Amino acid sequence: MSNYPFIPSKFSHEILAHIVGIFSSKSNEFPLILGIFGNPGEGKTYMCEHLLLDFHIKRYDFSVSEFEDESSGVPAKKLRAQYDKVVQNYVENQTYGVLMINDIDTAIGNWGDMHQYTVNTQHIVGELMQISDPHYNQSKRIPIIITGNNFSTIYMPLKRSGRIARFYWKPEKKDLIEILSANYVGLSQKEISKLVGTLNTYAEEKLNGTLPVSFFTSLKSKLYKQNIVKLLDQQTSLRKIIALFNNQCQDSKISLENLISVGIEEVNLIAAADEKHMGSEAKRGGHNAH
Repeated sequence: MSNYPFIPSKFSHEILAHIVGIFSSKSNEFPLILGIFGNPGEGKTYMCEHLLLDFHIKRYDFSVSEFEDESSGVPAKKLRAQYDKVVQNYVENQTYGVLMINDIDTAIGNWGDMHQYTVNTQHIVGELMQISDPHYNQSKRIPIIITGNNFSTIYMPLKRSGRIARFYWKPEKKDLIEILSANYVGLSQKEISKLVGTLNTYAEEKLNGTLPVSFFTSLKSKLYKQNIVKLLDQQTSLRKIIALFNNQCQDSKISLENLISVGIEEVNLIAAADEKHMGSEAKRGGHNAH
């Protein structure tokens, strides 16, 4: 049924239970906002969007880029207008809808020295708190889903119990294997397990951490890029290169060995980039010290 090949039940149950609760007769017993937080690249937004498609729930987006405006108060009014639009569509057409705000901590999270609240972000936080509190004169409450990486940075009164239901998402190994099995249909689950184990072990050594879902799903594109580079050495016609590459994609079988090879290469690139960054930071610190 899913447009996304595999969505772990732990993830789908959390989102769907929240939506059902808000649209039920017990709506006021449920926090209006569901906050999905976790490390970058674990598929939070992607899976949520496809889950909404599966269940014919209309998604209304409010981008964090809309949190600022030259005029004070405008972003909060836009947020309220978007929320009211979802409510109106449900009341008039019985169309289930969700207001979704992705990467919210980039806009209203407290990041220490990097953090600066503005009047508009304060208004946004205030508007979200007002919307999320049960008002019995509301025609209908509509679920809000927010995603982010670090829940601890969010303003404490906004994330108190009763306003936000917290959901931390990190796929277990079995979930990751299921997701990747759907992405690499030519490989067995045993091979996928070896891919995950080998690259995560290497990443722990080189990067002091494991790899997100997006790292593994992107390996296919790196193999494709290698094939394109080979064609560039053989052909000069762009049209012919594209045609040959398309034919290769139809016949090609992705091997476990090749995936591990490009995965190790990519981990090495990430480690090298981090080392260069740390080196430049050290030099900058030394320069500033004089």
